[in-house]
Amino acid sequence: MTESKLLSCRMLVVLPLLVLAGCRTYEYTPTVPSAEFEESNSLGSIEVRYAHGKDDPPTLLSAFRRNVIEPDLGFVGTYVFGMVYPTMKIDENYSSVKLKGEALGEGHWRFLIPRKSGWNGPQDLNLYFANRDLFLFRFLEGQSCLSEYSLDTPGREALQIKVSFKEPGCLLPCSPSQNDPNRCSHLWR
Repeated sequence: MTESKLLSCRMLVVLPLLVLAGCRTYEYTPTVPSAEFEESNSLGSIEVRYAHGKDDPPTLLSAFRRNVIEPDLGFVGTYVFGMVYPTMKIDENYSSVKLKGEALGEGHWRFLIPRKSGWNGPQDLNLYFANRDLFLFRFLEGQSCLSEYSLDTPGREALQIKVSFKEPGCLLPCSPSQNDPNRCSHLWR
């Protein structure tokens, strides 16, 4: 094989990898009222009762993640003699669904727990109130735990939680991670 044919064969391999290197996607989803979310796309529902946050409906942010294989370029050699070669790395894509609570009475709301085909999760669920109170939960698929519990809040009334799933699952409160306050670090059992 001549040197020019060998070079063009290498370029046919490297060029598509360079083009694909910037193709990661992030999905933006606007806030949707929970009553308008399609129930067939849900894992079940969560009801919250919190007298302190009764002014505005809270929102539930469900985070989804999945591992993707992305092309990357490696370098081997020295500054004088070096070679760039294609490699693959595993990265993480992120998507979310944000639902506004369906009012069931004063200080009482219902959310559907969304799922997305082809994505892991929801893993972390953030419950935001207009008064800036934030509660973080982790969804565990195929496990079972209490379906009704309350979370004590310092100097305020407790947050009452009632969860019902279509299939076995568990929703546990957790502490936020130091690196990312929207991700769970320690589960409360």
